[in-house]
Amino acid sequence: MLSSCSCKLERGTSDAARPDPWLGLVDSKRESDWGTEMSINAEPGRSRRGELSNPSQGRHRPRSSLPQKEGLRHEGGFRVIVPHLSYALPVGVWTRIDYLLRIKKRTMGKRNYLIEGVSGTGKSSVCQELRRRGCVAINGDRELAYQGDPTTGEKTEGFGHEHHIWDVEKVRRLAANQDDEATFFCGGSRNFKQFIDLFDEIFILDVDAETLNERLDSRPDDDWGKRKSERELILRLHATKEDVPSSGIVLDATQPLVSVVDEILSHVRA
Repeated sequence: MLSSCSCKLERGTSDAARPDPWLGLVDSKRESDWGTEMSINAEPGRSRRGELSNPSQGRHRPRSSLPQKEGLRHEGGFRVIVPHLSYALPVGVWTRIDYLLRIKKRTMGKRNYLIEGVSGTGKSSVCQELRRRGCVAINGDRELAYQGDPTTGEKTEGFGHEHHIWDVEKVRRLAANQDDEATFFCGGSRNFKQFIDLFDEIFILDVDAETLNERLDSRPDDDWGKRKSERELILRLHATKEDVPSSGIVLDATQPLVSVVDEILSHVRA
């Protein structure tokens, strides 16, 4: 029996409020790939050491005068993601982090996932199977892609693998949709770095060279990868991995399609 799509997903909840050994009063805290996300409430107008009565003063103070390895707390409190690096940051930087986090929270959908891989690894097939199970899945090659400059997004004439890009604004609009519990973006693009921050997780489909050649052989004569030059490019990109994100969950896509999708959904539910 095939597993159904678990699209009613709950985000991990924050830990219960507890004091932090170096930060002071922390309402909630949770670990993520980005760092430690913390909600901090402060006594009005005071910092941890009482050095700042107004957070804007921090912009004009030398770094050495700011509390070291302590969260600056100001009226109303704030929420920050503390990256995995030194915490001795000017209060202006903390304020900017707080602002960016709030913007991200308002403009992100519930959960977004990217399914990547070189041509022939099964991205379109995974998209179809996800849809069959009732999941919201977007075929990037058909719904988002066009020929353009990977840096500027300006449209270009003709066809070239290096100009196969996604419409960044459309990706962001779809990722901001709050109607669906999870959205899967399936496909490859040369400009993924411009929107990769939108995804909760990235799945990279991978197959061995023999399987890749067999799949390319089975494609229609007019499909991408049938020409010798196209085949050579695909095999080179398969070997170098230069065309896909450098980090993500690598999946063995030589498995049966239902098993590949089962594995994707198992990570999504975790």
